[in-house]
Amino acid sequence: MGNSPQALPVRDNGIEGFGVAYVGHVFVEAGVAFEFMVQPPSITGAPGQVVRRSYEDLDLLSAAMSARYHRVPPCPRAPFFTMDNAWLGDQGRAIEAYLRSLLALEPWPRTNALRRFLSIAVPPGPVNGPESVGPALLCRQRVPVSCIAIALSFADPLAVMHCCAKVCKTFHAASLDPRCWPRLHFRTHCAEKSIDSLCTLLLRACGGLEALTLDLIFQRENLGVALPAGLLLPRLRRLDLRLGDAESTSFACELLGCVESPVLRDVTLSAVFTPSLLQALCMTLIAAEGKVTQLSLVSSPCSRRPDGAQLDASTVLGIQEIVEAVPLVQSLAISIDESSRGSSRFMEGFLPPFVEIPGQQPLLANLMALGSLQTLQFDFLSDDVIACLATMDERVFHVRSARFSGCKRRLEDPDEALVRLLSKMGPELQEFSFLVDQEFGMRAFSQGLLHQRLGGLPSVWSGHENLRSLELNWNAFDDEGIASIVEACPQLEVMLLDRAEYWTDAAVMHLVEGLPTLRRLRIRSSTMLSDRALDVLQQSTQQFRLLEIEPSYTMSTYMLDQLRSKLTRGSTNLPEIFPGSFTAMLLLGDVGPPGFEAQGQGQPCSELKVLKPEHEEAGKRTPPPPPKPKRKFRLEDEKGHEACTHSVSQSLAQASSSTSTTAAASAQAALVESEDEGLAWDSESDVAPQVHVDHLVLEENDEDSDDDGPPPLELIPNSEE
Repeated sequence: MGNSPQALPVRDNGIEGFGVAYVGHVFVEAGVAFEFMVQPPSITGAPGQVVRRSYEDLDLLSAAMSARYHRVPPCPRAPFFTMDNAWLGDQGRAIEAYLRSLLALEPWPRTNALRRFLSIAVPPGPVNGPESVGPALLCRQRVPVSCIAIALSFADPLAVMHCCAKVCKTFHAASLDPRCWPRLHFRTHCAEKSIDSLCTLLLRACGGLEALTLDLIFQRENLGVALPAGLLLPRLRRLDLRLGDAESTSFACELLGCVESPVLRDVTLSAVFTPSLLQALCMTLIAAEGKVTQLSLVSSPCSRRPDGAQLDASTVLGIQEIVEAVPLVQSLAISIDESSRGSSRFMEGFLPPFVEIPGQQPLLANLMALGSLQTLQFDFLSDDVIACLATMDERVFHVRSARFSGCKRRLEDPDEALVRLLSKMGPELQEFSFLVDQEFGMRAFSQGLLHQRLGGLPSVWSGHENLRSLELNWNAFDDEGIASIVEACPQLEVMLLDRAEYWTDAAVMHLVEGLPTLRRLRIRSSTMLSDRALDVLQQSTQQFRLLEIEPSYTMSTYMLDQLRSKLTRGSTNLPEIFPGSFTAMLLLGDVGPPGFEAQGQGQPCSELKVLKPEHEEAGKRTPPPPPKPKRKFRLEDEKGHEACTHSVSQSLAQASSSTSTTAAASAQAALVESEDEGLAWDSESDVAPQVHVDHLVLEENDEDSDDDGPPPLELIPNSEE
């Protein structure tokens, strides 16, 4: 059974690996199961063990290994007829031969599918380090490897890997030296093709690595690998993990176990939260001795629930343990991915004894116990979260920046939530944002509806004299409400309010006269706003840097043009010694490009941005449709032979990156129709040859094809991000 010995991969006899032997078979309810003895290498000192596997387990292993290696022999399949003991014995020995061929490729199994099949928990052995080399002779001077590695750390990473590493043995050793990779940014959307190279690079650079960013997505399941033994990150200061699937999450769990850095200060995790991932991150933060100052947890949309992010009670408990492990954190973000904006999200409530009332969620209330916290972002607001704030004292949350957002489906009264949150903020608050996201499916029904009118709330806004930035998108204030904000927060510099249906021209007058430091203002459409409001803004254009206005039907285009020209002229502030002089305007930058900084006062030019209606802007943020499959066109001659093949989606990319005249001309060529010769590949350049064909064949590009080229890869050893 199986392939002939000539078709099996050749095993490397220099590496002592795992062994496998067929023991027997047993009959179970699902059919038959085979038993194999897995013998670890002698250097491990571990005893052998017997594993029992079925045909279903074998099919999963075969699918994963065939996708990873193209030279794997076919796997024995389950029969469709009655099985006797003699035939099953032959089948078991054939499976043993198949497993031995896999162990010839991986003497120490690294692929997780093979490790799970053989129940191997021992990590793969470390790769042999680079051989000892002497210094390089440069300009008659001997330069040691360490100096070359430091110099290469400032070079382009791809140039280091592709060019510098091939100069000589000394440069090759320097390219793998830890001092060459103080920072590493690795990004790929086809991680199974480059995960081995990543592990090798991490193993070489782990001793000196200070900043690590991984953005991984596996295109196929069960192709993840285990990290090699000896990988340890003791000097890591910043860790950023962006995980797009379950395989990358499993890889990150193992990687977090290798981070034992007491100097770790900045951690960012963007993934679908699982209990194992959160537990691994918690152990990493504990190893950092609680000195992490910046922590960002970003929940990505799950493939099973692409319409939102729902965190169950066990996941929220994992987040709570992580927060308790960082008592000195200064910047904390528990947020969602930007692609999930407008989708449903919530945190499941707790049951006693964690809370007194079943269903409440005390996570936000517990965050107020962090004495060092200065910046907070929380995107999971709901009525269950707000309810836990009712029993807390006023002004107990001493943060400088607070950004809250939630889903309207989970917030019954956003106005009450705003009042409750502001009442808990201390006098140190400088930036406050409260955003309520409407679900995509409900935006069409809520278009044009008026929100509840809010008047003056002096007791709510009092005590926030240091507030510099205010952003609200749901709460609709009238003139009295705007006046109370202006009176209580006179130092506002940024004011972005997306509900202005109850504003009159008096509201704009309150803002201009009461906020002399206002630099950015957003005004939405209102039936009670007219050209008088624009005239008030024209008289104070020198204080604004950005005006965002959605024109009302009572505002004229003439006044908007006057306001725009006044903002442009008022940005330079010409001296009185030569007003209107062309030389002065030229020197001070008045005739420069947009956004040019004026030399006279050192202030950037002001800008007027005309906004579209809110429902039109919201339509731009709808989830993008699924990507269409790539199409390739094949040119065939009159005999049906293929003349040339070209990818439509890659033609522009090849044209922009091509340096050859022939390649550039071919990329710019167009298919034209000829009366006598059918379709021809015609080019404006005389260098590119013409290919005469009879017809054009469109075909779908298989996702599993190997013709897609290398995956996007980015390596940054030592560069400013």
